[in-house]
Formats: sequence, structure tokens, C-alpha cells
Amino acid sequence: MKLNILIYFIVVFVSVGMWAQPDKESIYKAAKQTYLNEDSQSITYHGFKALADNPAFNHYTKEFVDEVGTWSEFIGNGTVSVGHRFNQVPKGDYQFDWGDRQRFSEVEAKGFFTQASKGTLFGTMAYGQENRENSTLNYAINPEIYYPYLVSDTLGNGDKRYEHYQIQGGYSFAKDDTYLGIGISYKGVASSRITEPRLSIYDSWFKVDVGLLQRTKQGLISLQVYPEFNRQMISSSNVLNKAPAVLQFIGLGQWKNTPIKVGQSYERSMTVVGAGGSLGYKQIRQPDQRWSYQANIHYNYRHMNTFDNSQLGFESNTKLNLFTRNTHVLSPMFVLDYHGSHATWAWMYQGNNSFSKGSEHIYESKKVSSSQNLYDYVKVATNAFYTQRDWQNALTIEREQFFDQTHKFTTWIKLKHRLYQEKYIYHQQRVASESLAASIGIGYTKMFTKSSLNIKWSYTNQKTLSSTYQVYKPLEKVAIRQSYIPFVLRTEPISAVEWRVSYQHAMTKQQTLGVALSGKYAWANEDYHGPYTIDLSNYDVAVNNRIALGVKVFYLF
Repeated sequence: MKLNILIYFIVVFVSVGMWAQPDKESIYKAAKQTYLNEDSQSITYHGFKALADNPAFNHYTKEFVDEVGTWSEFIGNGTVSVGHRFNQVPKGDYQFDWGDRQRFSEVEAKGFFTQASKGTLFGTMAYGQENRENSTLNYAINPEIYYPYLVSDTLGNGDKRYEHYQIQGGYSFAKDDTYLGIGISYKGVASSRITEPRLSIYDSWFKVDVGLLQRTKQGLISLQVYPEFNRQMISSSNVLNKAPAVLQFIGLGQWKNTPIKVGQSYERSMTVVGAGGSLGYKQIRQPDQRWSYQANIHYNYRHMNTFDNSQLGFESNTKLNLFTRNTHVLSPMFVLDYHGSHATWAWMYQGNNSFSKGSEHIYESKKVSSSQNLYDYVKVATNAFYTQRDWQNALTIEREQFFDQTHKFTTWIKLKHRLYQEKYIYHQQRVASESLAASIGIGYTKMFTKSSLNIKWSYTNQKTLSSTYQVYKPLEKVAIRQSYIPFVLRTEPISAVEWRVSYQHAMTKQQTLGVALSGKYAWANEDYHGPYTIDLSNYDVAVNNRIALGVKVFYLF
């Protein structure tokens, strides 16, 4: 980031609002329904999302739309959308489980039905198709949940197909100033690969949300709790004359090798049992108040087990729980708003801090019946060798300037700090990195008589503050692909430009049709290979460039 560009941006950021005194509320009402992606940069949206996950919030918004204030632009009666995303790594290395090209198409519908005296019914249905090309060294869907205990084969890269299903519904109602709600959701993914070995993977999540929202004179108190359950089934078979080995990863690029005979299959099931909750408070700003704030904290715990088909290296038919992972995630958020006579300011702190501990269970073959000479495998030890922590915390400053009832100009600055570390106690192995990313962005909204145009652009520059890759074995091809390249991608100095353009037209007072286009281009700033001291010139460790494009058509009613 060049110094003169940064100084110019800060000058504009501080002084652009000194011109005119706008009518701020009118532009909010004119753009009452606004379609945004969940990765929106808007602080207002993140504040809205923190409470919108509470099922009790749905009925509250129907009764107090005016009290919600600026959040009313995100609230409608229903949405139908169709979208497509494309990602490609045209040059350099890529995350092993994602592949170098992804395509994702989705159709989604959301709806609400409200009766003031009885409550609000709400629901969502979505279906998507995804293709990933040249992914490798992983069978699992959402491998980050089960990492590092992944499995793969030795047959190289392959193309995978995914089908995504989602259904969610719930009910919320009011008792005086207390709002209650319950939501039930199911997400499923089916994946397959047509190249050898043939893969069949099914992943399902089930979640029940229970929420309470208490309205007071000064604000809203939000409480939400939920249990969640996950099961993933992996089946791999070989129908041609190829006999690969199954690679079982245990962390920091370490793996174990189990041969498979031609025609033999491999099966694994993984389960996650989790629970979480959030507690939040949102101050309702009165017309004569300039300051308001919102605070929210979310906690999630997950316990993961893996069960492998014991025919690979075992003689019994019992499925053994080989690995366990326990994960704790704490996500705080605090937002401070200032509504001045010329502009609005917002400051947001947002964190996502996780800690995981992995264990490997050791089994021995023991005789369980001397008379019948029967043997079975008994767990004799547990090695808690692996730990992982990933602390991500960000500070965002945002300014919105209203020139008149039809123009809004937004500027923001964001700093994000990330501290990532993996440890494997055996041989004192350690992988760690610390990075700082700085972002600047601008946005412009233009309101017409029956339509609106929104443009956003941002630039991000990431620098590495420190990095360590300490393992006791020399790097080889599998470890480089599965562990070292993801490490390089986390630590490389990289820049990125993102943009989003959306246009929507109100066909009636209740019906709006729109389209949103988005894109991202990221590039490495130098020929970076990480801190490892050996010569990596014979390996595929190269400067990385990435491209992402997206389009979505939406109908609001």
C-alpha cells in the first residue's frame, strides 16, 4: 500500500462529510429492502446478523420495524434468488482440498408469514451444485472440522461433484415484551468422484435453535442456545486394476500408509456432537441520542469422533474410534455508533478465536475368549499429541455520508490480526504464523424513483509478522501439499481487490427485482516460499494468483 494513497484516503475519510446536512432517515426508507451477501463489509449488517440468528428476532422485527431503524433495509417478507460463483487459481499453488477451480450454483427461497396476535412462521429452502477440479489428499466434506485427521489415497488429483441441500423453519411469538422462538435446520451434502477410486460421501447437519428476546425501554436483550449434530459417511472403492494406499493424516504433514487390495473398499464415518449459545444486547437509539452501542458474545463447542472400517489392518468387524477432536470457539463483537448532524460513524471489534485438541487412540489385539480362541481390539492408550489455535480479531471503522435524500457515500478502514499455531508434542514439532491485513474501501449508493444502485470496492494488503515451520522429518511431496503449502498460503504477503455492484428495481411497493455482480483478484507480492531452509525449487511451490467472480439475481416480495 503506497503511503500517498493511504494519506489521501484518510483525508477524504475524515473530511468528506463537512458539506451538507442530509435527511438520513429518508434514504433508509427508500431502500427498505436491500439484498446483501453474508460476507458484506457493512457494520450495520454484521450488527443485524448477530441478532437475526436468534429465532425470536423474526416476530420482533414484524412488530417494531420503525424501532429497528436502519436494520429495516434488511427485512422483507420473502426472497427468491439464483446465483453462480466461480473461483480459479490460474497460477501457483492452491489449498489441497479446494482444488484449483471451483464452480457453485444455488437457488434459495426465504419466506415469512405473520399474524400479529399469534406470531411469525419463517423458513428457508436452498439447493446448490458444486464442482471442484484437481482437489487432492482429502476425502472429507468441510475438512477443517475434522482436521488434521483426514484420509485420502495415493492416486493423485481428482474432480469432485457436490450437491448441497438446506431446509430450515421455525416459529416465533410474543408474550408482552418477551419474544420466544424456535428454529430447526438441516443441511446435507452429497459428494462423488468419477475417477479412481470411486468416492461416495454423505454429510448431514441437524440443529435446533431456541431463542429469547427481551425488549426493554433502552434496548434488546438476546439469548440463544442450540445443540447440533453431524454425521459424515465416506466410502471409497476401486473397480479398475488400481490398488492405491490409504493415507491417514495425523497433523503437520505426518501420515500413515495402509495398502488396499484391488476390489477392496474403505469406509469411514465421522460424528460431531456440539452445543453453543450467544448473549447480546442492542441499545435502541432514541431520536435525541447521538451514541448507541451493541455487544454480543457467541460460544461453540464440538466433540468429533472418527470410526474406521476395521478390515484395513484389523481382523475383526468392529469399527474403531481412532481419533477424537475437541474444539472451543469464542466469538465476541462490539459495535459503537455515532449519529452526527453531517454523517454517521461506526466502530466495530469482531473476533473469532478457536482452540482444538486432538487425540489418537491406540488399540491392541487381545484374546477375549480362551475356549473359542477369539480375539478383539481393545483400546489401551490415548495420545493427546495435537493442538491447534486460530485467533482472528478485527477492528473496522466506517463512515456514512448522506449528501441528500438520494446519495450515500461510505468509506471504511479495517485491520485484521491472525495468530495461527499447530503443535505436535512428539518431537516438539510446531507450525505457527502471525499476520496483519489492512483494508480500505469505498461505497456509493444512488437512489432513483423506483430503483437503486450500489457500488463497493475494497483493497487489502496482508503482511506476515512472524512464521515458524519446525518439523523433525525432511519435507516430501505429500507433506508439502497437505501441510506446507497451506502454511505458505497463510503467511505469504498478498494483496487483493474486491468489488460488488448491485442494481434493484421496485416493480410495486412490495416487489423488487435485482441483480448483484461481484469479483475478487488476489496476487502474491513477491516470490515467497516461506521460512523453510531447504531448496524447494523441485517442488510446486510458486507465487499464487486467485480470481473469483459471482452473479446473483434476486426477487424480494
